[in-house]
Amino acid sequence: MRLSICLLFLLAPLVQAQNTVMLAGGGSEGDIGDTDSWSYSLYAALVENGDVDGDGTVRVVVVSRLSETNFIPNYFEWIGETLGVAVDAFNVRVGSLTDANNPAIVGPVAMADAVFIKGGDQGKYYDLWNDTLLETHLLAVGASGGALGGTSAGAMSLAEHCLCGGRDLISADVMEDAHTIYLTDASEPGTSGIHSDFLGTLPGVFVDTHHTYRGRLGRLIGVLAKATDDLGDDSILAIGIEESSGLIIRNDTALVVGEGAVSFVTQTPQTMRYRDAGQPLVYTDLHLNRLTEGWRYVLTTRAPVTNPLPPDAEPVTYAGDGAPGDGLDLTVLGNTLADRNKFEWVATYNPQNYSLLATTAQSFLRTAVGFTDVDLNDGYRGDRQEILFRALYDRPDLSAFFVFGYYGGGGKLELIESAPDVVAFEGAMGSIVVDGMPITFRGLAPDVNYYEVRSAALVNARLHVLAESSLRGLTYNSRTHTLLGGTSGGLTIGLSILSGDPIPVGGGTLRYQVAIANSTASTQSTQYWIDQIRPTGQVRTKGPFSVTIDAGDTFTRDFAYRLRGNAPAGTYTLTGNVGTHPSTVLDSDSIPFEKLDSDPAAAALAGDLSEGFALSAVFPNPFNETAEFTLEVAESQHVTVAVYNALGRREAMLHDGVLEAGGLHRFIVTGQDLPSGVYVIRVTGDAFTEMRRVTVVR
Repeated sequence: MRLSICLLFLLAPLVQAQNTVMLAGGGSEGDIGDTDSWSYSLYAALVENGDVDGDGTVRVVVVSRLSETNFIPNYFEWIGETLGVAVDAFNVRVGSLTDANNPAIVGPVAMADAVFIKGGDQGKYYDLWNDTLLETHLLAVGASGGALGGTSAGAMSLAEHCLCGGRDLISADVMEDAHTIYLTDASEPGTSGIHSDFLGTLPGVFVDTHHTYRGRLGRLIGVLAKATDDLGDDSILAIGIEESSGLIIRNDTALVVGEGAVSFVTQTPQTMRYRDAGQPLVYTDLHLNRLTEGWRYVLTTRAPVTNPLPPDAEPVTYAGDGAPGDGLDLTVLGNTLADRNKFEWVATYNPQNYSLLATTAQSFLRTAVGFTDVDLNDGYRGDRQEILFRALYDRPDLSAFFVFGYYGGGGKLELIESAPDVVAFEGAMGSIVVDGMPITFRGLAPDVNYYEVRSAALVNARLHVLAESSLRGLTYNSRTHTLLGGTSGGLTIGLSILSGDPIPVGGGTLRYQVAIANSTASTQSTQYWIDQIRPTGQVRTKGPFSVTIDAGDTFTRDFAYRLRGNAPAGTYTLTGNVGTHPSTVLDSDSIPFEKLDSDPAAAALAGDLSEGFALSAVFPNPFNETAEFTLEVAESQHVTVAVYNALGRREAMLHDGVLEAGGLHRFIVTGQDLPSGVYVIRVTGDAFTEMRRVTVVR
């Protein structure tokens, strides 16, 4: 099977060819003499890139920091023998900053046709090799058409964005704290552990290795969230490569090779990202393509090649929603292994053979499969991650739940009794939900992997990281595969007047507070209460507010608020006239779901430009004809404001030019030519990107 891939390579002459980048996810290479091993066709790509300098020999330099065994050089020379190519391979050990700048040590790298970087610690590579003569030589090899490759830390170092802060980040860390210290740099406290100034062979890409074996799905997502926040770049591609697997990248197209799977994760226009210090990560509507041997992925378009499909791959059509649940109260605890039986489908793994069976529990979460304690370091983290994806291959109509449980009781899922199949997320940690409904193609790897199954290829899956439903207002319907609260739904909010007497015509004081008049969102919980309020120009508080009214004044008070329960923050405007006694509820409106703590919509109400900009909420929302919002920037800069539909196609450009600092800029969205649906307003400045979701109704 792998031999057939190599035979395809042999059809091309072994001379200077397409520049090749090879990434291996780690794991022990196959034995010399075994042309069927996962590493043979992968590592052969460096030799097949050809004799760049035309001296008749493919010179392969193996760069390491510590070990210098001869196995890898011998392995490359043996590969050359199988291909009928003369290969000269040797080690270059670069163990210090001095070594990295010593021409006598790193000079041979400049003469290489191909360079292979061994595994180790990418943080050490960054500290010792960045901005050195070694880095200059490595970049020159790639620029001259030579091949660059690496395994484990070596593969990670080749991407533009590299987690190389010298800390051992695990998935549980970001599931508990999106700002975990493990995302910072151990060598430079207070700075990011994600560096974008090293080799940068793959622009706009972050690579993580040992992806499945070490249960790194949460880690991959957490790094992607921080990188997009830090850099203001929502187009970053995160690639997770399993052990005994890898990528051969030529002409912007990556070919998957090996026993396991490679995951490609990107944001979408619908993505919501909440990263608050001390709080679990919340990150929604991510696009996941999980591919196995023979699949190709185009890096620039961020999409897999589906024409033609690899052997054994097939289209998938969603089978439709299942029967509604019974609405029974149900809690799934992340730190209780047995609670995996509370999902409708139960998957088994080592030491049992893989199977997918219906639960025997009387009360369960419908159309779902999942594991609790997915981060438990019991030797089976990889099994749990691998098996849930295999379950989605067998049943793409399901939602797969990764419920974390390592810290402080872990995550917790609660089935909302009044809304069957709607799950709220609570506890100290987040949970990952992989939605199988959007999957368009599926396939299985040719060989059985380490976990004794054939790895599943899943194209166009959807992924959410959810937590703190009481704060974020985000819940998930496992049966309909619907994320609730982020882009739809609403609450009718009113203002309760606390003063018992009419305001005299000559002026006076009106005491008021935000109150909930009633709920219009049938999918939301009925339990809400006011947690925090911030009127214009005032600090956040939990109490009622007093407004002093002068004679003859008409007053308008804007404020942001946060509701606890299942509703997030929103904005509201109170308008009244002096000399009239307001009713118990002055006014009400269906308000958009926004977050208070870091949302610029709330900051804009108080004129807060601490983030360099202040973007208001869109009002009204939903809307039919027109809606409007405002933007203020701290410094004059070029700004684009565009409207995109749910498929990411631009529908309108509202602004493309310089915005001056020092005033509010008003924008109007026209919905007359737009069909009903959810749209994204994307605002991009020199140093920020922010999005607002709006709904057009007809």
